[in-house]
Amino acid sequence: MEPRAGAQPPPCPYFSADADLSLLARGPAPPAAFAGRTVWVTGASAGLGAAVARAFSAAGAHVVLSSRSRPRLEAVAASLTGPTTVLPLDVTAGGPALAEAAAAAAAAGAAAGGGRGVSVLVHCAGASQAAAAIDASPATLTSLLDVNAGAPMRLTAVALPFLCAAAPAVVVGVASMAAVVPSPGQAGYSAAKSALTMFLRSLDAEMRAGGVAAVVACPGPLTAPAGAPPRLVYGPQGLTPAPPESGSKGRVSLDRAAELVVAATHHRARVAWIAKHPVLFLAYATQYAPWLAAAVLARVGPGRAAALSAGRGGYDTGALLAGRGGAEEATRDGKRD
Repeated sequence: MEPRAGAQPPPCPYFSADADLSLLARGPAPPAAFAGRTVWVTGASAGLGAAVARAFSAAGAHVVLSSRSRPRLEAVAASLTGPTTVLPLDVTAGGPALAEAAAAAAAAGAAAGGGRGVSVLVHCAGASQAAAAIDASPATLTSLLDVNAGAPMRLTAVALPFLCAAAPAVVVGVASMAAVVPSPGQAGYSAAKSALTMFLRSLDAEMRAGGVAAVVACPGPLTAPAGAPPRLVYGPQGLTPAPPESGSKGRVSLDRAAELVVAATHHRARVAWIAKHPVLFLAYATQYAPWLAAAVLARVGPGRAAALSAGRGGYDTGALLAGRGGAEEATRDGKRD
């Protein structure tokens, strides 16, 4: 059918996208998509982990909440609409503690879900980085790699027998767009999330046909709700509180990111990018035009690393392209992303 004269073509979804086009084309998870299933979420006491827990609960799941703080987990549990189990856990603990936690989560799932156990494990625990590679201490890099890659790998290993028993099952790793696009000022974090990504993609190739799929969700910059406590990031010498970000431009809200994680899990998407432009543009450029991505990164890389090391924002692309290193954003807001 010919368009009528003067009609405007529909806008291209790419320009307003907040995720990769493949995920957006599949649509959201249907209501009650996870009814009768147990979803275990680590890092569930704050930030994206808490938002993911809320989203799975709204989709009908029984949610097992884990992080180190029982009081904060109980506060999140009180905000959920469905059944919950609070299971405090330090994901960097040794193998016996992780195995005990996996057994406890499976038992809670079996009691709540008619004997099925845990059928979705979501790794949300982690911490970002704001330090140039030359400034990061070896001890900091060791801790960063363990929190963001080693810990979820170990927990997956002890949870796999329970997931296999509850198949079809899904392991979801919340990685980062820093695992897709090189991230100056976050070299250790980029490496850690890349390691987690390849672990889960390899696991998926091994086990999807047998009933256990792996999904890698890669969020870019997110907007925290007003009044949220400052998140912790790895500075040169270890974890340090990060001041609130300087606005929502170019960022995806936590609730929207959580909705997309649930959709990716429902669709068993192997990889899901969750970001707006310009980060989404750089991801496509890295995949399809690496020469272009390399040219952009060569331009912004030194300034971005310097800005993050100095406690300024790292996502003011205009300032970085102009060679200002985020100085304008720092002067305007005095805040760090």
